[in-house]
Amino acid sequence: MLAWVLETPVLGWIVLGVLKRDNLVYKLVSDAEIPEPPLFTATHTWQAAIQEQSVRVTESRLSPAERVQEAVACVPAAAQAQLEPAAGFRRWTVRDFHRAYRSGQATPTMVARRFLAAVEECSGPDLNMGFFISCDPADVLRQAEDSTRRYQQGAWYMRIAVAAAAKAA
Repeated sequence: MLAWVLETPVLGWIVLGVLKRDNLVYKLVSDAEIPEPPLFTATHTWQAAIQEQSVRVTESRLSPAERVQEAVACVPAAAQAQLEPAAGFRRWTVRDFHRAYRSGQATPTMVARRFLAAVEECSGPDLNMGFFISCDPADVLRQAEDSTRRYQQGAWYMRIAVAAAAKAA
């Protein structure tokens, strides 16, 4: 019965206020001393500052692609070593794809063909996953071939291209 009274909108609030006042809940809460460490102290030790190996000022007249190349050249060797395949499995980043495309190790067309093969395999009768509502392989290949041609000509776009997929909920 008490629970029903406390759950009623107006009467419940009044009864709850009376119960709190009579049982000195406010006094208990306001007089409570809870030992709590301050939040503004450092939670980790600071390491010595990393020595700057190379500082370069990019000129404003450079193209975005040239600025990116200059920034990549500033990455220290230790960071490059962490990016090597020997560090274990990791997914490729945009930087990895860009490096592979520029070196000729891979092309956007090769990546698109592997992607389409994986989509076809997953959509086949064995797995029947149906990740995509619609997938136009001819359009994907056309865009990949255009991108491959741009990389070969050195006229690649300075933007992140990500394969986008939409799945019906």
